Amino acid sequence: MATSRSEDVEPSISDLTIRRIIQTAVNFAVVGEVDGATKLLETLTTRGIDPFQYSDFEYLFLKPCMFFAWEATSSWPSWVPEEERTEEKLQELELEGRKHWLERFSQEWDVTEEIAQKALDMAYNGLTTNLPDYNGTLAGQVIQAEVMTANGDFSYSASPNGPMAIRYMKKAMWWRQGIFPYPFVQLYRTSGLMIALDIYLRLDKEEEAQELFKKVCDRFHTEEQIEQLVCSRAAWKQILAVPERPLLDFLNIHAAKLRPAVSRACQMAESRLQAGPRRRYAGQTIEKLVHIISENTFKNCPYDRLDAYRPRGNLRARPQSSNGLIRRRCYVAGIRALEDRLGVTLPEDYKEFLSITNGLDSMWDGQNLVDYLAGAQEVNWQELDFLEGNELPLLNDGEPLAWTKNILEWPKMEKPRCICLSGDINHQEKAGHFFLVGQDLLHPAKDYFFKTYEQRDEAQRRELDRLVQETYGSMEDFRNLEWGLVSWTAWEFTVYPYNRLRDFLEQMAEASLRQERPWLNMFEPRFRRTTNTDDAFIVPKTFHISTKHIKDQDISFKLDLYDNLAKKTRLDPAIMCTKVQRKYSCRKCYLLLKDEWEEIPCAKAREKGGAMGACGNPALIDRKEIETICDECFKKQKKKRGF
Repeated sequence: MATSRSEDVEPSISDLTIRRIIQTAVNFAVVGEVDGATKLLETLTTRGIDPFQYSDFEYLFLKPCMFFAWEATSSWPSWVPEEERTEEKLQELELEGRKHWLERFSQEWDVTEEIAQKALDMAYNGLTTNLPDYNGTLAGQVIQAEVMTANGDFSYSASPNGPMAIRYMKKAMWWRQGIFPYPFVQLYRTSGLMIALDIYLRLDKEEEAQELFKKVCDRFHTEEQIEQLVCSRAAWKQILAVPERPLLDFLNIHAAKLRPAVSRACQMAESRLQAGPRRRYAGQTIEKLVHIISENTFKNCPYDRLDAYRPRGNLRARPQSSNGLIRRRCYVAGIRALEDRLGVTLPEDYKEFLSITNGLDSMWDGQNLVDYLAGAQEVNWQELDFLEGNELPLLNDGEPLAWTKNILEWPKMEKPRCICLSGDINHQEKAGHFFLVGQDLLHPAKDYFFKTYEQRDEAQRRELDRLVQETYGSMEDFRNLEWGLVSWTAWEFTVYPYNRLRDFLEQMAEASLRQERPWLNMFEPRFRRTTNTDDAFIVPKTFHISTKHIKDQDISFKLDLYDNLAKKTRLDPAIMCTKVQRKYSCRKCYLLLKDEWEEIPCAKAREKGGAMGACGNPALIDRKEIETICDECFKKQKKKRGF
């Protein structure tokens, strides 16, 4: 629980806070409140935070948005240097902004109607929502996407395997697996529409541009539609910054309501930056927090929307009342029996939780229903082999940011073993994992942090102090941490640390307030759909990916990436680009897709080693080929791993 803080202590300013302020500024600018967007950014600049330095790495749309807006409205703020406003600089920025569209377009950029038509064809006939499934592995879906791209099945779309910016990696995986494909598909449609709109504006095709702009406005809730629109310098000059502000009419927004909204946003930003984060449920008892989470889930979880992602006839059971998530409490004898079985003394707040409710049913976290807190009878030690070789971040994953030169390279976990408060990690009816991390993993991570802390300069230490305060309340609480508490999901690929169970419950109570909105990613992550199945089906528990080891801003999502990921996780590389030097493999496996996949180029050859096929059928292979496995091998491998 966060400790109290005196007024003169500098508040924690998380990267998430900066990002939210920047995103809100972009939204204000696009609806014509450029002055309001500037004032919002000045809440950062007055504190020595350069929003453009942050956006150059984390939110690349801010600079083209504001520079083009200031140019179009002749309202440059004094804190933007004159040398940054030159035509040469703006043309460079225009080129950079265009890359967000062209990254997904296979054709060369040219201001012609032919290119505009090809871009529109990509928008409407590009990526399909669902891919055919081979055998449920992510590596297989990579090959599937590459072949369909080569065959022209995605119109003029660039390969969905990349190269692409790392921020799209998660959504690309959702699409390949058929878990939640819509954001990634929307990116391609957004790019196609923006390429065509920008070209029509440059060609003075007013009628075509007007029609396209209406379509863009209808899609403002879709993935990056606003962000990519603000990267068009032509759109700012001819549409967004004109006095009539046609965008407000298209969106049915009254201009008089915008100014109060800007004032409220600036006040909220100032309050957050001056006083630190506001925790709505701070100080509540564990019993009260449990009831709040149950009530918020009952009221706010969009069960109908989530059921659309589940198989027919397998709809989710819903709570019948606001206390529907709460179970009969666990008695003292049951808690002692759990400690005896685990061989540890559990944290006091967790034992208090069990004495109130023996676990919680599926909780609404604002995006998914998660099963983080199982009953005492299900809690057990688990070998987390799918996280082996990954880092255990005790601060928010990804902080400090790489560009700050204060990044932390946490120790990698070797044979990680934790108490799983969410129960069996292979349970097919549950989503999400919640781990109690012992000193065997916690001590090396804390030891690394404090040794690194001593080596950093004063400014870097101040930043680390803020981040520790953000998560644990104080450096002293962090130093005395006896148990680590982290959540992890197979679809987010991110470790989230918490300061004791009370902190987790506070955050869950706040997250469960989120209501359904069309622009929010809300879905059932345990089920996937493909074009060759009639209904949704369960995602194999082998779909565990971590991307902490990827540091680059832009990476190529070719087969070499998935080859690397497969080594780090439980993902079985059933279809992988390989070079088989050992000369032996399962011929039955090899022949399955040999004719179909033989022409796929090898992105990065991998040494396979000496293991034979699971069905024991060797065959001579002496060329660089595509290898798969037969159904028999696949079943045996699954059985061997306990699925």
